[in-house]
Amino acid sequence: MSLALFCARCNGALRFDEDTQKMRCPRCARSGAPKAAATPKKRKPPLTDAQKELKKQHAPKRRSARFGGGHGVLVPVEIPESVIQENIMRILFDAGFLVVRINSGGTKIGRNYVRFYRIFGMPPIFEAEGVPDILAFRGSKALLIEVKDRTGHLRDSQVRFMEMALAKGVQVHVCRDWESAEQLAIELVERESRKPTRAQWERLLAVCRIAEKALGLENLECLLNAENEAEPHEPS
Repeated sequence: MSLALFCARCNGALRFDEDTQKMRCPRCARSGAPKAAATPKKRKPPLTDAQKELKKQHAPKRRSARFGGGHGVLVPVEIPESVIQENIMRILFDAGFLVVRINSGGTKIGRNYVRFYRIFGMPPIFEAEGVPDILAFRGSKALLIEVKDRTGHLRDSQVRFMEMALAKGVQVHVCRDWESAEQLAIELVERESRKPTRAQWERLLAVCRIAEKALGLENLECLLNAENEAEPHEPS
């Protein structure tokens, strides 16, 4: 009685190979020894939004271009947010603004957690977050600018601060390049230049007083008030 062995791959009969001293399948030329089952790969858990944001910020910046006779694809370089901030601050400073850079969050000193600032009226979890990156002042006007790169997203604390600021009549601008910040500065400076200054108002008032004297109208308001007081009032 003979015992036949079959290939586990193609179900063909195995033959003994004298060179390798193993049972081999002539069809697939593989050893007839049963293979261990492949272990399934473990799937990584999906990234959270915070992890995706962090991964995106630290992703390498790549750029391919055409060289010589090769045909490459030109990809726009992603400008880091810190570079955009620096250029915006320089533009505003050159335009005559007082520029303040805000660092959000806090730090732990010993057993105490020290916040860099506190936003009054915000929930405790958002008291030290959400303030825009740049505050710029010129005269009585202020610019609040939140800087983001081309694909950056606003955090929940930043959205809450914007809603609170808008309710108080203050607008927060989101700038993804320094050109948009430059346009904001130009518009604000032009609006300020169209408004008369205090000296211009005083000069205009002096001209009006001279015109009143020349026309004899300097006492007109007093005469009108006296006539109104002299008129009899009907009993109610």
